[in-house]
Amino acid sequence: MVIDHSTINPCSALCVSEALMKHSTEELVKKLRGPKVPFLLVDAETKLLDRGKYPFPEGKAPVQCIVMDPQLEKLEAYTSGNRSIILPHGESWFKAKAVGIPSGVSRPILNKGCMYSYFLSNDRIGSGTLIWGFSQIEEAENELRWMQKICDFAPSPKPVGMGIFRNLSVKEFKDRPELFEYLKHIDANRLLEEFASGSRLMEAASVYSLQSTDIRVDEILYGFISPELSNELDKEDCKDYLKWLGSSCGKNLRLLHDNGILHGSLLRYGGVMTNSHVGNHLVSEDSTWITDFHMCQPVSDKRFRQIELECLTYIMNPLVSAERIGKGRFEQRAVPMAYALSEPLTPNHVSKYVEDFRPSSIGEDLSVAFIDGIEHGYFRHKVTYVEASLRSEVLEKVAELKRRLWRVLSLPEGMQRGHAVVHELMARKGLLADFKENNG
Repeated sequence: MVIDHSTINPCSALCVSEALMKHSTEELVKKLRGPKVPFLLVDAETKLLDRGKYPFPEGKAPVQCIVMDPQLEKLEAYTSGNRSIILPHGESWFKAKAVGIPSGVSRPILNKGCMYSYFLSNDRIGSGTLIWGFSQIEEAENELRWMQKICDFAPSPKPVGMGIFRNLSVKEFKDRPELFEYLKHIDANRLLEEFASGSRLMEAASVYSLQSTDIRVDEILYGFISPELSNELDKEDCKDYLKWLGSSCGKNLRLLHDNGILHGSLLRYGGVMTNSHVGNHLVSEDSTWITDFHMCQPVSDKRFRQIELECLTYIMNPLVSAERIGKGRFEQRAVPMAYALSEPLTPNHVSKYVEDFRPSSIGEDLSVAFIDGIEHGYFRHKVTYVEASLRSEVLEKVAELKRRLWRVLSLPEGMQRGHAVVHELMARKGLLADFKENNG
């Protein structure tokens, strides 16, 4: 069939292109996240910057929780991290962040119109204190303020508003291990009794935004450690793509720093708790976005800019020897804290976390290409060139490789964190040896 391009309406062609891209993104999200997860709408206070961008009735907010009333209608969306959901909205994706937990015993509970969750007072995540599954009001307001400012000069999500839960009952624990140990030995009815006798009321919040994609950079990097990589992609094409990907992430971080903003890094526990990692960068066929601004702050100490650049090279990065290579590029500063899964894997998945695990040296050239790209984008303010067709091909194939790897390792489809666990499971199954043999 011959197409006469002179008869095509440019606006119509653009709409078709956007629709195809959205469809393509959704297919990739399905591969990376698996089936949709349930949520429901509950009464809440909604503060919206743009009512037209909010897909639900005003005064109703999405929540993922254990529902004691089976009559309540459940909706579905894709998971995004462990406490957020996304769903297509117009030509974009609507994200509701900090709306509860999709599965497991630690989910918030909704019973007779009352919501119950947990408060952690000294956990090694974020600022150290958190409402389990939700944001604190100040944290959510801070994220929206920074989101409004950053979207003016950097590729990033557009703010929509926030939902506020004024009367959330919480039980307090020190950290996640203490919480999970408690939940092991209690059933739902007894738990509700203990909430009634020993909880306190807090205000909690969720944050709403629009973004062009929700595919996280750390997710697709797993495809580059698959033993099947050489069967699907040329190694030089992989290196070109990874340098492009890294340069785009590096440039986005530099845009924040040039505007006097840190992505968010705090000195804690003899190290750094940081938001500057590849899990907080999104990627599509065309470009990347920087996201997650609840820890943002003005640059008060210039050394933190280098710390955030260093952390971006290897935190959450599953590529071979990324940590050793990344650290080798910089003077030794405070060591970033290791991030853990939000919920532990069951014993049949893995018996322990191996924090000092290091994969073999094979495949390090891919890590070098990605980290070279980050430095190129950060220091030169430029993104390296890769043909659009190659970006599309690589993104689609590494997403599929990651999906297959998760199946072999018997990991939950929506799990987006924990590369130390993935490396350990690969080693136990001999997959790292396969990677060495196939990609040497």
